[in-house]
Amino acid sequence: MSRVRNRRGFTLIELLVVIAIIAILIALLLPAVQQAREAARRTQCKNNMKQIGLALHNYHDTHSIFPFSTASDGYSYGNSAPLIKNHRGWSMLLPYFEQAPLYNKFDFNVAAGERTTGTGVLQGSPSTINQTLVSKKLEFLLCPSDNGNPIYTSADSTYGISATAAAAGYYGAKTNYDFSIYTSWWTTAWVGQPINERRLFGKDSNSKIRDMKDGTSNTVAVVETTLEVYDGQTPKWGYASHVGMGIDLASGNSRFINDWLCCTWGSPPNSYSNTPGRLGEWGTAGSTHTGGCHVLMGDGAVRFISENIDNVTRTSLAAIADGKTVGEY
Repeated sequence: MSRVRNRRGFTLIELLVVIAIIAILIALLLPAVQQAREAARRTQCKNNMKQIGLALHNYHDTHSIFPFSTASDGYSYGNSAPLIKNHRGWSMLLPYFEQAPLYNKFDFNVAAGERTTGTGVLQGSPSTINQTLVSKKLEFLLCPSDNGNPIYTSADSTYGISATAAAAGYYGAKTNYDFSIYTSWWTTAWVGQPINERRLFGKDSNSKIRDMKDGTSNTVAVVETTLEVYDGQTPKWGYASHVGMGIDLASGNSRFINDWLCCTWGSPPNSYSNTPGRLGEWGTAGSTHTGGCHVLMGDGAVRFISENIDNVTRTSLAAIADGKTVGEY
């Protein structure tokens, strides 16, 4: 006669305890997983900037000069000035990012965008080819931590390629990284700026390694920014637009790294709060990384600068020949 074996299952309380333990473990592990993912994204962002540094130095080795931030842009030229092209230095660097096919298709003889101040004259009009090319999203110019829209989707000649771009499906591709340019001097050519206030790049700039009198390790070349800003627009890699010609690390004492507040023209000033990850004003340094942003130095090194850096150090790092050197920051 066989013996019947009693099988005891889980009670409801025991099941709830097990579920609670699993939930606690997941809650403990999730932040660690997210931190690991952000660390990987931050490393990729740093590697992107290192590739930019290699491209800049390879370009300099070839041409004995760095590319401009903008060339013949439509920000302040009058009728007596050269014809407007609205070109950006990123297009000159394309072959050094293994983008030679893209570079070879670009028509450097005509304008890349329609931006003018109302008195300037375009060098032709943005060709269909150029409009298509500058709408191409370049992953190596995008920070993987930034979830903002990498494409400017409006049709206008202020921030966009042209007023009719949307009808043709052409949009401007943004970049998280841009040349350091003195925003207060955007209406002045680089050669017309005081030497002690120049950045490495600027309007029609023609800087060289020797121009970094403070030392290549004491000069910021490229600055990180966010794809979305509250006031204005983030620069595009393929064409110069209104307030879209570079990022200034200094940006005056009223703008800081990771400054999410806007705007100086508000009433009262800087009274508009903003969500972290979307900088308050155009031309400002910052990132979606916690605590600061990456910068590319003149020697090709990449540094992470704290959002708490003081204004004096920040301004000295932005200038190429102000006679000041800085230590750790």
